[in-house]
This record gives sequence, C-alpha cells and structure tokens, in this order.
Amino acid sequence: MRSDTVELHYRLALGRWGYFEPHVREYRQSAAGFFRFYLDEGAPAPSYFSADPRLAGFRGSTLGLKYAIPMDDSGGELSLRVERYSQTGSGPSYVPAGLQGLDLYPGLDAWIVQLGARFAF
Repeated sequence: MRSDTVELHYRLALGRWGYFEPHVREYRQSAAGFFRFYLDEGAPAPSYFSADPRLAGFRGSTLGLKYAIPMDDSGGELSLRVERYSQTGSGPSYVPAGLQGLDLYPGLDAWIVQLGARFAF
C-alpha cells in the first residue's frame, strides 16, 4: 500500500477582525496487496484477505474555509470551519455475474462543519 498527501493552508489576516484560512487537501492511496472486493467460490482462498474499503485504492479531496475571530489579546479565538470532502475509487474491471450491476465502490461525499474555541490560560 502506498499513499501520498498534499495539503495547503493559507492564512489571510484581517487585523482585529480575525482571519480567513482556505484549506485544500488531496490524498490518494493504492490498494493493499491483500484487499479483495470479493472471493471466487471454488477458488482457493488467499492466506490473508480483507474487503474493508479503507484498504482499497481511492482518492480523497477536501476543500474548505475557516474563519476565526480573536476573543482577547492572549491568543484565544472563536472559529467556524466548513469543508467539503469527496472520496472516489473504482471497482475491479471484471466482476462475476452475480455482482454485475452493483457499485462495489460507491464513493463518499460529506460536509464538515466545525465550531471551535481556543483559550489561552
């Protein structure tokens, strides 16, 4: 299994009004050598195997924005972060007749909303 990540945050300061922080992240991984979408009936089972989709090859993308405003001069802040996460993968090129027409890797789309507070003491 191999994975690669590229991530970028950029803080745009607004003085006493806080800051905006755009966020971009790209992630990809290859499938683990023992990952299988399915096992063939009648074929010898491999010594090790898993159908856990976290071990499949996929690509994940995150795009978001954070806004934070200072609470005081000691570094405390209130923040709101909104991000969109999308995960895509692909199923095997050949599937047995009983699995044809099924989406073996449906992917994932999610919104992430986070309220935060940081206090310095």
